[in-house]
Amino acid sequence: DLRKRLSDNKTQISQLQRKINNLTDAIADEDNKLVRNNLIDKQKLLNQEHDNLLQDNKAIEKEIEQITIESEQLHQSIDNSKEVYELLQNTDNEIEKRDIRLSLRQEIRKFVERIEIYPIKEYKPVQEVETGVQQIMHSKYIDKVRIKFKGSKKVRLLLRKTFAVNE
Repeated sequence: DLRKRLSDNKTQISQLQRKINNLTDAIADEDNKLVRNNLIDKQKLLNQEHDNLLQDNKAIEKEIEQITIESEQLHQSIDNSKEVYELLQNTDNEIEKRDIRLSLRQEIRKFVERIEIYPIKEYKPVQEVETGVQQIMHSKYIDKVRIKFKGSKKVRLLLRKTFAVNE
């Protein structure tokens, strides 16, 4: 969205610059003082709009740069978390596992804002479906999990794939 806005602004700046140049030529050729003053006023407005778009572009470029940096950091954190998780899977030493779990927790905190876990209150054989839901969980204790990642406006919802069985 930001890149599209930046592109649209650049197109508008180009059009404004052409209009400003045309007004400059018209002002230079105009002998009537009243008409010339009206053209100058119009040119001032276009120059102000031009400057506003340039400032908006600088802000957009800065925001794009910040998002790019955050995205790279997020991907690095995800890669680090995967490495730590692999270590956890490949060790049998309980002290090592504890240390690795603490490392994994720290890595996850870098990119997860919050995790909400909803326990099963009462078993109902009805499948809950929402747009964009990934049904990947196997649990007879957890109904659903909501995860909010840092920097994201969306919340991911994970549902159980199978339902609890009465024991």
